[in-house]
Amino acid sequence: MSLAQSLKLIEKKFGPNKVLPVSQAVGAFIQHIPTGSLSLDLETGGGWVQGKVNEVFGPWSGGKTFIALKTVATNQQLYPDANFAWMDAEGAFDSEWAQTCGVDLDRLLIFTPEYMEEALEIADTLIKSNDLFLLVIDSWAALSPKSEFDGTMEDNTMGLRARVGNKFIRKARPTSDLVKEDIDMGKTTLLIINQTYSGIGPYATEETPGGKQLGYLAMLRVKIRKSDLVQEPNGTVICQQSTFIVEKNKTFRPKTKGEFWFNLTDNPMGKAGTISRLDELVRYAIAFGVIKQSGAWYSLPEHVYSERFQGKANMLEWLSEQPEETVNALEVLVHGAVGLVDANI
Repeated sequence: MSLAQSLKLIEKKFGPNKVLPVSQAVGAFIQHIPTGSLSLDLETGGGWVQGKVNEVFGPWSGGKTFIALKTVATNQQLYPDANFAWMDAEGAFDSEWAQTCGVDLDRLLIFTPEYMEEALEIADTLIKSNDLFLLVIDSWAALSPKSEFDGTMEDNTMGLRARVGNKFIRKARPTSDLVKEDIDMGKTTLLIINQTYSGIGPYATEETPGGKQLGYLAMLRVKIRKSDLVQEPNGTVICQQSTFIVEKNKTFRPKTKGEFWFNLTDNPMGKAGTISRLDELVRYAIAFGVIKQSGAWYSLPEHVYSERFQGKANMLEWLSEQPEETVNALEVLVHGAVGLVDANI
């Protein structure tokens, strides 16, 4: 049997467009959805991988839930017809903080499952609806299997959470429609929040709970941790710096690093629930030559502003007073300089 005959047999048995040249398989070209952070978008090659499994993990209070909320808020604005869901396995969803971060609560479904099997069955059903754009699982580490939930403290349930979780990840692994070019609102992007545990022994490393399958099948894995804080004299934290490293990336170069500042209260760096966008933007604009630096002098592209600034602070102050269109124009130039001019960011 020739290859042409085999292809006809495959088409007859499984339908059209199951096997075709990569040049015609437009759906095989990976797309991304923005994270809400310019730094994270640029360092991941465009943001979370659309329609695939993504994992954000790290120690407590690092900014994982915050960046997930910003992802929801950002994409709600970009895709007003899309549907979003949030699995609150920790029972810790703060609707007031979510609104502060820009989330439209009327367009976000939420469920708080009792145990792991229930949680993943609901998630699987939502994914198979083919009408869910983004599902956030908060968090993988908080999921508890039913037998562990119903049992006693003496019961040995080692490995059970991993077995249940691994099965879900294999089932939820999305497939690509090779001939569909536009973003499919029903091809669910999974953003799974996970934690890190310290291993036992002198050579132990930090591990993420819930099985290895998540790490293997995730297209993108980002580790986030708290780095620095800005506090008022009374100790109130007004702004936090989070640093990240892209531990795995199947669509862009791995091991890239970055940082972002986000505001917990209204302060000179920005409003509560926002990322200090200008800090990110100017940092990358200088690094990639969009903003020219000569000693203490800074020059914006001439069509943005023709005069020079003495000191970075003066330039940031001027930019903070400009209309949104000016800042957006500068961001487009940064995207082009980094090489992401065609990315969905």
